[in-house]
Amino acid sequence: MVAVIKTRLAAAPNGTYTGITDVVRKIVTKEGPMAFFRGLTPSLLSTAPHSGIDLTVYEVLKRGAYRDCVACVACVACVVCVVCVVCACGLR
Repeated sequence: MVAVIKTRLAAAPNGTYTGITDVVRKIVTKEGPMAFFRGLTPSLLSTAPHSGIDLTVYEVLKRGAYRDCVACVACVACVVCVVCVVCACGLR
């Protein structure tokens, strides 16, 4: 919601809005309340894989810290490989 208001204020020509309350009022009047949630789905779809990978790496490293050193090094190497592949796919 805040991002929509901020974007509208920044992108609009001078004089379009008089302030934050004017932006909110005009959005609700012209587009309805659901306009504040436009773009939420792509944002969540891009955040979910990142969060899943982040938590998985954390758990693997946390468990690996309590194992013997050889197994820990193998876990860290696997995690590094996975992270590199994910980063390479995201940089296209």
